[in-house]
Amino acid sequence: MYKSADEFASAGTNCAAPTESSYSDQMQLFPGNEADTNDMWLLFHDGSADELSLKTYDDSADSWSEASIATGMTEATVASFMPQIGGSIRLSDGHLIAAMNNLTDDAAADLRVWDINGAGSITEKTNVVTNSDDRGLAGVFIDQSSGTIFVSYLGKADGSDTWSSALNVCYKTSTDGGANWSSETCVNSSAASTAAALYTGLGGTCSLFLPVWWDSTLADLFENPSTA
Repeated sequence: MYKSADEFASAGTNCAAPTESSYSDQMQLFPGNEADTNDMWLLFHDGSADELSLKTYDDSADSWSEASIATGMTEATVASFMPQIGGSIRLSDGHLIAAMNNLTDDAAADLRVWDINGAGSITEKTNVVTNSDDRGLAGVFIDQSSGTIFVSYLGKADGSDTWSSALNVCYKTSTDGGANWSSETCVNSSAASTAAALYTGLGGTCSLFLPVWWDSTLADLFENPSTA
């Protein structure tokens, strides 16, 4: 981990890293809604402990603290599918909206969502999908103009796809902060693919939801923008 006060115009400063011993851990960095605006948050999926947590970087102390979000979060094969976690900052209040499946390709898999405002404020919202087989991965996008939350995933919610050889790229939206979710929309422009990676924009000031996925068989990237 390195940090810079001038956007790396000069050499960065080596700082404390949030990594642990397991090669299967995954993480995503976000601005922290903390008193010190140089502090930051990190969604951390501990592959060996099957736990999702929030790590907070204290810039002044050059140290990390950790708060558990959820346990029993079993990842798919990390070398083949990514990312398992998704998140985006809601600019209206600085909260982090995070999403992750507790299982992948399993009839008991739930796509879970949390509203996070630091270690002391982690609130689970309504599942995007509950008990859905042949499905996995997660991406989060927030339309900052309306506050609408988009959560994307691979595999239809009804379990009709085949993991991992025939997967649609789908999403649901929430206009009330994750209390309720819309019906499912799938964005593939052609037949279901052997998708193995899924990415969405982190929000920013853009209102265009853009899921991007990688087809491991064709070795191609695909995208299909919506009119958010």
